[in-house]
Amino acid sequence: MYKLLLAVLPALIFFAVACSGDDDPPSVTSTPAAGVTIAPSPSAVTSTPSGASPTPASTVPPVDGTVFPQNPGSTDPTTIKSNPDPVTEAATLVDVRVGAHPESGGWDRIVFEFEDVRPAGLVEYVDEAANCGSGNTVTLPGEAILAVRFDATNAHNEQGQLTIDATELNGPGNIIVKSVGTCDFEAVVSWAIGLKSMKNYKVSLLENPARIVIDVKW
Repeated sequence: MYKLLLAVLPALIFFAVACSGDDDPPSVTSTPAAGVTIAPSPSAVTSTPSGASPTPASTVPPVDGTVFPQNPGSTDPTTIKSNPDPVTEAATLVDVRVGAHPESGGWDRIVFEFEDVRPAGLVEYVDEAANCGSGNTVTLPGEAILAVRFDATNAHNEQGQLTIDATELNGPGNIIVKSVGTCDFEAVVSWAIGLKSMKNYKVSLLENPARIVIDVKW
């Protein structure tokens, strides 16, 4: 009997060990609680190269900096102070350019750049624009006209050649439709800006180079 028990015992031990594996708990797949986000594994993360540029909000490139939201603008006339004040020589307009800024709700921008001196001037809404030489009415697209005048300023050199590339510019079209130079005579330069409608605008004065920037709300 003792010999029979010794012969059977190893088989009983092997059977007990083999059966003990069925007692392990099954694997559990958990579902995250509401409001909890489970981060993906590193292999599931798609990265964007650090040098990639975002898609622009407008097809028209922005010009000269950023439109800051602190100033909502106004439709009232704006007087521009010269630098230096008073001026000791006439300013020279050397560039006029337009662009679109989608920030702060969207603004179209027109920039007047000067050589060395920033002139005094006036920006205001007017009922119509006219050429200072002929007095003829200047027709502009849109429903409103923003007039810009610079005192003690020329847009030509001593030989009578223009110091800017053009006296007519199409706008980005969000609010500025077209801008036209209406005067360059006896040290007065003026432009008329055709707008889709009368909207708030604001004027910024920038240096190095001297610029007068007008932003019009979309």
